Amino acid sequence: MTNAELIKALRKCGKQSPDRCWDCEYYDREPWCESALANDASDALEAAEKRIAELEAQLPKEGEWIELSDRNERKYSHICSNCHRFNIHEGEIEFYHYCPNCGTRMKGERR
Repeated sequence: MTNAELIKALRKCGKQSPDRCWDCEYYDREPWCESALANDASDALEAAEKRIAELEAQLPKEGEWIELSDRNERKYSHICSNCHRFNIHEGEIEFYHYCPNCGTRMKGERR
């Protein structure tokens, strides 16, 4: 059953009108139609949650550079807020759009 059909059946069942039951996909189902409908809806929700988690895991993480500097020696280092690994520069500070260590996309001002 598709999600659209499941939603349609849930809407009909939610109106609690006996004259709406006869054309429902779940009419005369064993076990009780409400139980079968609830089980199928639960399965669909679990599948949707799993798919959302898979897609969210594919999104690039977002972080920022945390500056640690010794300006007297003109050595600059930044720590990625995600992996906490160093990114050391000498002289001019160079910010990367992504952490070269873990791939996290950096937010904030770019130079």
